[in-house]
Amino acid sequence: MKKFLFTLFGIAIIVLTSCKTYQNIAIADKPAVDTVKIHPKDTLSISLVSNASTGYKWHYDDSTAFLKLIETKSEAPASKLIGASGKQIFIFKARKKGKVNLKLFYTRGTVDTSKVFEQFVVIE
Repeated sequence: MKKFLFTLFGIAIIVLTSCKTYQNIAIADKPAVDTVKIHPKDTLSISLVSNASTGYKWHYDDSTAFLKLIETKSEAPASKLIGASGKQIFIFKARKKGKVNLKLFYTRGTVDTSKVFEQFVVIE
């Protein structure tokens, strides 16, 4: 019985130490640093101030092979005031190693704006 438990314990240690944990990087409202470094399969969450009552919202151009947009969601304003700003959240998953200059644009329909969120991401 002791030999069985010892073997089982050894297998459990091997399995647990070989598991890779993935990180979740969260960025709010402005680029965190010049460069964010993540690994394949890590997630990157970007939360930006947005005011849906103005018709403007953040858009992402999915033109990179390195990051995949897996979810977008909105958070209601913390304030009950009419016209208060909420948050728009973009969650990306790193696909493979590489470098990408991630850009999100704040626009209303076809109206362009100079408001751009830009973050350089290295997937290593």
